[in-house]
Amino acid sequence: MKRIKLIVTVFLLTMVMAVPLAAYPANEEIEALLAALVHAIDSASESVNERSEILSITSTDGYVFQSRLTIPAGDGPVAAIVIDTGTSGPNTYLMTRYVPGIGFWNFMDFWANEFANNGVAFMTANTRGVTHGTQPPFFVEVDEAGYLTYLPSNVVEDVYHMLRTVRENPRLADAKIFLIGMSEGAQISTLFEYTHPGLADVLLLTGVPITNMYDVVHWQASGGAVMMMLEDVFEMDEYGRINRDAFYAGPWETAMGAPFDVLDLNEDGFFTVEDLLILWHLQGMPPHMYDAQILLDAIERGDDEWMRENYPILLTSGWFQEHFALRPNMDLIPELYLPIYIFHGTLDANVHVRYVRELYARLQELGRANVTVNIFYGHNHDLNWDFPAFFGEMSEGIQAIFDAVFARIPAPATEPTIDTTQPYVPLRLTAYAHGATVEWNNETRAVIVTDSLGAVRIINVERVGGFIENGTVWIPSGFAVEFFV
Repeated sequence: MKRIKLIVTVFLLTMVMAVPLAAYPANEEIEALLAALVHAIDSASESVNERSEILSITSTDGYVFQSRLTIPAGDGPVAAIVIDTGTSGPNTYLMTRYVPGIGFWNFMDFWANEFANNGVAFMTANTRGVTHGTQPPFFVEVDEAGYLTYLPSNVVEDVYHMLRTVRENPRLADAKIFLIGMSEGAQISTLFEYTHPGLADVLLLTGVPITNMYDVVHWQASGGAVMMMLEDVFEMDEYGRINRDAFYAGPWETAMGAPFDVLDLNEDGFFTVEDLLILWHLQGMPPHMYDAQILLDAIERGDDEWMRENYPILLTSGWFQEHFALRPNMDLIPELYLPIYIFHGTLDANVHVRYVRELYARLQELGRANVTVNIFYGHNHDLNWDFPAFFGEMSEGIQAIFDAVFARIPAPATEPTIDTTQPYVPLRLTAYAHGATVEWNNETRAVIVTDSLGAVRIINVERVGGFIENGTVWIPSGFAVEFFV
């Protein structure tokens, strides 16, 4: 079922990114819908569970950007706030998309609502130079002068001033601060902690680039991402090659569409990335789509006009150049000592999961216990975070992010509610039976389960209907089966 969902999700997301203009509502309808939507959000709003307000924040260089703060309803102190450090490209604090058959969907509303419903504040911001717009598919307007200042060093300072603004709110003065960074935002989060140590309490990193951005871009634009996707369905050797036997043992007809001898274009007995590049050349694909050097040369000469016309996301050469000069997270993360959670999908076509595993191995060698690595099978670069829009439920990876936050916030003391219609099992013994280990944190009322493959899951006992008795953690047997199988 999960694999079917993944295929459907990838297909639908591709539709969203490349929907024919005729499939969108008429311009007048888009403008009316977005005008109403933005007006409702930009006005200080209040619901049963939350309040939202739009803040104008001045950064270190004097640039003024807009941020949205969503805070749980009420007047008392809030235990924690999650601050979004962004993701690459032009985005607003709503991150609006239009899905045919579904309508407009604000990805950031989902995060804000879920956190507020659980007593946690959430803050996000417009990318520099970006405001709400009516142009599909991203529905943003971009001011070129402002967007040129969208550079990692400036974004780090923007996050710093978001944090200062948070501390000025009496309800958030003592709140625990989580920084959540997705893709580029993960790099921003680690860079923030390195340059402003001690201001954040926890880092949540998804789709995190481990190597230098130069290496990431070169890999993406040289066929590496496609070969990585094939790893999920074909057995490859240590050099990333598919031999004849592995080719025919896999779903070659549906995944490849041609026999092995047709695709082994360099006739070396393997299907490799070299064959893929030759195939794209023979099919007439524009060279810049598979020759990374063409892209890298445009970045080096500062050719932003070429970038606008040929790169799929609006990013400037200055943005790339500054990222290329940064230390990679492979070196940076081992120098950070606050709690860090990494969430990564095995189908991440932007950042190969093997680099996350290499980082984890290095951290183990160094004896570092402050970094928790979560790897999710069948999850893509954004951890399938569009599941709520398409299926009405969270992916396992996104749920794990919320679990990590909630597990670090002490739960209110309540009497356990025991469901007498189903048996309960002791979690520690059940985990051991499945080759897993369990740690208990009494302050947060959470257990940390590490399975035999090294995957980590944090479970708030009361939230899953469990209870603690004489030092033993009990959970419903149905939940145990769901978790371990």
